[in-house]
Amino acid sequence: MNLGETNPLERAARDYRRGMMADTFGRLHFTPPASRPATADAALSALAQSATNDIRALDGAERVQFFTNLRRDKTLDLRAAGIVAVPAARQAVIAADTDPAERRAARAFLLEWTTSPTEQADPHLPAYDERVALWRSLVDVPVPEIANMVR
Repeated sequence: MNLGETNPLERAARDYRRGMMADTFGRLHFTPPASRPATADAALSALAQSATNDIRALDGAERVQFFTNLRRDKTLDLRAAGIVAVPAARQAVIAADTDPAERRAARAFLLEWTTSPTEQADPHLPAYDERVALWRSLVDVPVPEIANMVR
């Protein structure tokens, strides 16, 4: 362990790059915010924004594979990484200029992610409000199976 390491996001991502989520969560760089988030909700929001930026930076084929791998992870009960990818997947589904293959992969991920068993927001755990907000951000997705599951 490098005791001089100061970026816990990068340290966590490094650990994921070696594990079962190496081709999803481990592909993200997690740029820390300019200032330390004041709350767990703000930290999750910053993490989701960083993930969204990293996912958008991938080329189209890589985004298709990323969403496909997230769907696979969910079917393997590895749900944790999905929460930070919700904004990028949502955008891929609703944006008119999204490549059809990417839209299908993002839609398939969100369908799987919103199908039981899901990663439920627990009011006793950190970042509850942001988890609920990310979940509810899907209410306007033009896919009834997704929008109905988050109501």
